[in-house]
Amino acid sequence: ASEYSIGDAVENKWLSKGIEKVRTVLGYSGIILPSNKMHLVLLVGFECQRAAKLIEILEPSIISLGSGGTESSTDAKHLASQTFFSNLMRRMIATRGNIDFFDFSCNDPISTKNAILMQTRKFPHYNTVLAPMNTKLSTIGAGLCAIEDGRIQICYTEATQYNYRGYSSPGTSFYLFELPYRS
Repeated sequence: ASEYSIGDAVENKWLSKGIEKVRTVLGYSGIILPSNKMHLVLLVGFECQRAAKLIEILEPSIISLGSGGTESSTDAKHLASQTFFSNLMRRMIATRGNIDFFDFSCNDPISTKNAILMQTRKFPHYNTVLAPMNTKLSTIGAGLCAIEDGRIQICYTEATQYNYRGYSSPGTSFYLFELPYRS
């Protein structure tokens, strides 16, 4: 995209608001043990309010907050928004205990998968719920991660409102990459 939340200032950009419901993504239900506490892994983008609401709903014991690395922004002009919302999210959850921060790639699914796997391996005795709320490319990385580690559950937060009027405008480039094949 050449622009998200078209015409809005960095601090007012939004793609969606609210959470109607949280559900498991079909095929990515993970292995959840009732005796284990929850580790929530969030890949945050512009949707800090929704991410904070998800934390409130799930009440995880540990939160791993992933921010898109500055070198991996899908477009250099999105970096200011990415940095603003990453810092906002950090401030929003600063009062919660057990928060771990990590970086992931917004534009390289394999790198994203590896970053998430490294993060989840820090907490092996927790149920891991993964909420990819960033780019489509990082969401592919989240899916690859859950395929590699079947213990990871991916959740989807259905929004109550979408920015239909100004969601995004198309860019002039695209990504082409090869995914590893496993039989």
